Amino acid sequence: MGNAYSKPKMEEALKGSLLSGDVEMLEWGIETNVSELSESLKIRLSLARAIYQDCDIVLVDDIFSMQES
Repeated sequence: MGNAYSKPKMEEALKGSLLSGDVEMLEWGIETNVSELSESLKIRLSLARAIYQDCDIVLVDDIFSMQES
């Protein structure tokens, strides 16, 4: 995600985006190709990336508007 890997930060990002259980089920874990993911997983991955960056401000353009019905 552009920063040096930090296991605690990764765990926080996965937990905060509700991806912990999903990543464990993926064959390649966090290395899984994004194109292989469902729309809902892509949305949560975007959220995980924002959490991992640890920015003071994050702009989000209604990430849930693309959610599967």
